[in-house]
Amino acid sequence: MQEGHSVYLNFFISWFPILLVLIVWLIPLIVIGKSKRVGRKEKAIWLFATFFVSWASFMLYLIIAPVMQNDD
Repeated sequence: MQEGHSVYLNFFISWFPILLVLIVWLIPLIVIGKSKRVGRKEKAIWLFATFFVSWASFMLYLIIAPVMQNDD
């Protein structure tokens, strides 16, 4: 019975860090994607930047967005 529990525990321990990193990486993309602070073009630019430089560009987004005039 213990072996069955250790298999699940090992699976959880091995995948949890990967899932945590993935969730933390996706949070800025979701926040920017749902934001109404910027227009479509600027949102696309911010999403592209955040996709590659996740939290650094997300912090810049929170500080300086909107940069361009809203196109909606």
